[in-house]
Amino acid sequence: MARCCEDVCAHLVDLFLMEEIFQTAKETLQELQCFCKYLQRWREAVAARKKLRRQMRAFPAAPCCVDVSNRLRALAPSAECPIAEENLARGLLDLGHAGKLGISCTRSASARGILRQLSQVALPVSAAYLAIAKLRQLRNKTAHQMRVQHFHQQLLSDVAWASLDLPSLVAEHLPGRQEHVFWKLVLVLPDGEEQSPGSPGRILANWLKVKFMGDDGSVDDMCSGAGGIQTLSLFHSLSGKGDQMISVNVCIKVTHGALSDGAIDAVETQKDLLGASGLMLLLPPRVKSEDMAEEDVYWLSALLQLKQLLQAKPFQPALPLVVLVPSSGGGAVEKEVEDALGDEAVFEKQCELFNKVSSECLCSQVLQAVQWLVSHCPHSLDLCCQTLIQYVEDGVGREFSGRFFHDRRERRLGGLPSQEPGTIIELFNSVLQFLASVVSSEQLCDLSWPVTEFAEAGGSRLLPHLHWNAPEHLAWLKQAVLGFQLPQMDLPPLGGKCLCWEER
Repeated sequence: MARCCEDVCAHLVDLFLMEEIFQTAKETLQELQCFCKYLQRWREAVAARKKLRRQMRAFPAAPCCVDVSNRLRALAPSAECPIAEENLARGLLDLGHAGKLGISCTRSASARGILRQLSQVALPVSAAYLAIAKLRQLRNKTAHQMRVQHFHQQLLSDVAWASLDLPSLVAEHLPGRQEHVFWKLVLVLPDGEEQSPGSPGRILANWLKVKFMGDDGSVDDMCSGAGGIQTLSLFHSLSGKGDQMISVNVCIKVTHGALSDGAIDAVETQKDLLGASGLMLLLPPRVKSEDMAEEDVYWLSALLQLKQLLQAKPFQPALPLVVLVPSSGGGAVEKEVEDALGDEAVFEKQCELFNKVSSECLCSQVLQAVQWLVSHCPHSLDLCCQTLIQYVEDGVGREFSGRFFHDRRERRLGGLPSQEPGTIIELFNSVLQFLASVVSSEQLCDLSWPVTEFAEAGGSRLLPHLHWNAPEHLAWLKQAVLGFQLPQMDLPPLGGKCLCWEER
């Protein structure tokens, strides 16, 4: 058994070694063949260079483009010295009797090589060195200009892709003087799935999101797959306006394309548009076409996006709208936007954008659009926060107590008896009905307040809870206020006395 195992192992080792040796020899042979081929090419290149060198070293060089009678005269040194600046700029050397020589440098050459070439045309050594210095100076100047242009373009790109300082813009351009400011903007972008990656429309949409994202955010070159409204960025900071410090809270929301029915229901349920202060609509780049159907689809898509958002948000207040139109210019664009979208918002502003995002004009246009939105922001609601007991007590004291005690004093001075208890109870109950109607008014349901992203679960000193104006909550408040009403009191029998209301 041991001998058989040893024979089998030896046989397997022999097979393995033969295969490995064969493969190694094959690879070595291939490398040698490649080396021989490259060596042959190198020998041919060396032979060609030696032949060219021998030809270049032949002297005197035969002057070109001159007839036989003037060859001797052309060999005499007659090149200009110093070399004219305009000739160097055009790549020309004036050789005097031998004519003019054009030089085109595609790569850097050594001073010795340039001197050897110039010596073949009988250029003096001093002029040759001067020509070399001039060429080197032009080359360095060109390289410097290229580097400066490269860094200049890089700086322009960095500035163009830098985020906006939204808290400072809001604090500076918001009308009025408030200690706490809440501003919410909704970016309405085209559907990214309809645009190819790297297209101008996709780049412009990503650039716009970067402008509103902040310094810590990043945007991927892809459309949102959630199909709804997402929070792009939140800002909390203190900004100065004159001698006043303002607490600025900014929220940026973004949506891509038209919303589905499920997404609209989710927007209304989650109150994504509650507290919105403005809309910014970016239209996709329009492809020139003579087909009127495509033109209608282009504008109807944008109109559908706006209608969905305006229907999903609360009715009040009306929001300012900015429409960003990628265009190369032309006054007809503004007229088309007004005809297609002019009735969808109380305030509207159109901006023509250029596809090149590194343009300073584009950045300034977006900055002006944000300033316009902030300056036309809806006025903040004059709301106050009170407990139910405080609200009832203040309302009763303002609407009932003053009237009751004034009437009582007048009657006492006039010698008249007091009002009947039923009349007083009726006045008290009517005041509570008025307070209940005010606190449960249907107009409160249409108010777009507070900003969802900054509201707390149980409410705070600055913002109420999200369901403060829900119909169910208002109905509960109405019943709670009406619960303080007094029951009607039956009148005493004729001839009887009501001791509790008897005057003395």
